[in-house]
Amino acid sequence: MLYFEALLLILMLIVGYSALHVRDLYYSILLFVLFSVFAVLLYIILGAPDVALLEAVIGILFTIFFLAGIYKIGRWSES
Repeated sequence: MLYFEALLLILMLIVGYSALHVRDLYYSILLFVLFSVFAVLLYIILGAPDVALLEAVIGILFTIFFLAGIYKIGRWSES
């Protein structure tokens, strides 16, 4: 199990870094959702289902807010 936890942590680092540096905001949200899924899996493996449930709910709510924001400002980042 230790190797799977380490793999999830490495994937979270890669996905988190990619989500911050991509210019397409829809793709950035997709990477954020993937980051949240990896975090939920890690919390479940570590034996914290309550934290995993909270992470899933927060991830869903932030995704909705981000999509609403992108609807207002447009898909592509200018910076």
